[in-house]
Amino acid sequence: MTSRDKILEAIRRNKPQVANSLPEAINFPDPALPPLQLFRERSLQNGCALIEVAPNDWQALIDNRYPDCTNILSLIPEVEGNCGRETYGDKTSLAQLDLLLIKADWAVADSGGIWISDQRLPTRVLPFIVRHLLVWVHPDNIVTRLSDLYAQLEPAGQSFGILIAGPSKTADIEQSLVIGAHGPLSMTIAMPAIR
Repeated sequence: MTSRDKILEAIRRNKPQVANSLPEAINFPDPALPPLQLFRERSLQNGCALIEVAPNDWQALIDNRYPDCTNILSLIPEVEGNCGRETYGDKTSLAQLDLLLIKADWAVADSGGIWISDQRLPTRVLPFIVRHLLVWVHPDNIVTRLSDLYAQLEPAGQSFGILIAGPSKTADIEQSLVIGAHGPLSMTIAMPAIR
């Protein structure tokens, strides 16, 4: 009997007779604020900027808010960037991206996070390698809690998804806050102009 076989046999002998059941779901009280308002508050607390934008105002928004960004990749069909699909597979081009525009699949009000599935990301590194991240969130896609998001997800056909809750920051070293340590320097959430 090999060492591997001995270990596996020991595991089989010591395996519990009855499988442990999952804990009961915690029913948190409903937040006092409506999901949209709560999402706005939490996003600001996370260090995001929030803006309203009309469909025809995208270019003006980019010109005014990101005047120094020269390499712009847009994954939003209505907005044109100046970097194309050839950027995805080229490490040098990816490292030079200044701004990524992308639509969120979902937003979570109680954390201020946004969910992006692999169906929107041609390569996983995009939201982490750019200097600035601009995410379009539609108010109809805001859920109250993370458990509500899980209920909306359909894992079939998806290989990954990411939940992003603000620009990258850390205070691990000497408790000094560093922005953009392992991700974007800024994250802006754009929503439709509500009049």
